[in-house]
Amino acid sequence: MHSTQNPTLGRIVGPSLHKIIKTVVWRKHADLVDVCKSALDKLEFMTESLDPSTTSSMYGLTSENAREVITPPILAMESGIPKAIEPTLECAHSSSLSRHSPRRDRKGN
Repeated sequence: MHSTQNPTLGRIVGPSLHKIIKTVVWRKHADLVDVCKSALDKLEFMTESLDPSTTSSMYGLTSENAREVITPPILAMESGIPKAIEPTLECAHSSSLSRHSPRRDRKGN
């Protein structure tokens, strides 16, 4: 299995996770902050899988890595905190414009 560093994913998800951490009240939402910090730590070392048999619906990520990336935004949305939801929506928008969005027919169909 070949893999490469995944800097694009870090540029898309990282700022949103930092913004969530900075804006939510840590005492009330410690679990969300912890998940965001954990994902940021893992993003540093996350690699893009070039083996199609190991990738998830998030282009180039294994299922385990995809779960690590998607958990913080899901928790942020479920929190109902506008200051956590806004960066999550920004992240979703950015990822939809990149190749990290769920697989689609790459031929434009």
